Amino acid sequence: MLRKEKLHLLPPLLVIAAADGSPVTYLVLSLRLAGLGGDRSCRAFIDELTREGLIHVERKAGEADQREKAVSMTEEGWVALRRYAEVVASVARPAPT
Repeated sequence: MLRKEKLHLLPPLLVIAAADGSPVTYLVLSLRLAGLGGDRSCRAFIDELTREGLIHVERKAGEADQREKAVSMTEEGWVALRRYAEVVASVARPAPT
């Protein structure tokens, strides 16, 4: 679960969730196109999300280029997204009158 001081990781986590299982280079490009910074900051997001245990980076099996790595969401990452989706949904509902 994301702590309050880590809420800045939600936008990149959403982009990564949409492209679950994609190569790191594709995710960096997706993050950049989403307006989340340049190449370095997007790679830093991936590193920080990995340290937080929200995503997992692993080598793609059977690929000719062994440097290429795939990024996938961890169960903790999906739980964090579900939790914040619930929070947003509760805020978006009108108050009972």
